[in-house]
Amino acid sequence: MQKRPEDAKKEEQLFIYLQKSYADAQKGMPNSMNKIIEEVCRKNKDIPQIGLWVELFNRLLLQLQRNGNDAKMVIDIVLYKIPWFTSDNHFQVLPQFKKILFTILSMSPSQLITIYRFLVQKLSLQMLIDSEQTRDDIPCEVMGQSYPTKAALQQQILVMAEAYQLTAENQIVKLSESHKQFIKEILIHHPKADEKLKGMSDIGYGYFPSKNKSKCFYIIKKDNSYEDISY
Repeated sequence: MQKRPEDAKKEEQLFIYLQKSYADAQKGMPNSMNKIIEEVCRKNKDIPQIGLWVELFNRLLLQLQRNGNDAKMVIDIVLYKIPWFTSDNHFQVLPQFKKILFTILSMSPSQLITIYRFLVQKLSLQMLIDSEQTRDDIPCEVMGQSYPTKAALQQQILVMAEAYQLTAENQIVKLSESHKQFIKEILIHHPKADEKLKGMSDIGYGYFPSKNKSKCFYIIKKDNSYEDISY
């Protein structure tokens, strides 16, 4: 089906922006690319938008392949940094997404095992977090690290939390950048991710209000308000 002129124009503008963001990231300026990643993360339940970004990233990979440029950064973004799938969209997104997987394979056949792990573990993580009724033995992956069970992932979160010492009941400690990205990658798959991530400036750890001194992670908003995250 032929695209409407306005849709084709929008797609071309986005592709130019993606190209520029890639070029900037290669020069050590990742802000624009990070914004694209966050935008795709927010729209991962919008099938047409996901399809558009799949097409754009695929175009970028094909362009890099034609020009003989290094595509490792883009492949890492596609496979590890963007949660393309949710438990209720993966059957719709996967047929579109297979194009980008074939492109990656054509560029680097050695990526076959990586793609297999992506399909098994990444989809498992989406279904694990989106569904309230899941088996505890489903493997998952966060930031490229594999966890054999849900319990193993929860244990990693507990270990992370122990790194932060709280000295007052109303204290909220900001997470390190790596811990922040870890929690954010999980939070992106939350059923209310759009609502929770809106206006987020940071992630912290502190005492849960009125819960017998139990502790939790917090989303720190730009207006300095806080919203707790249960885990």
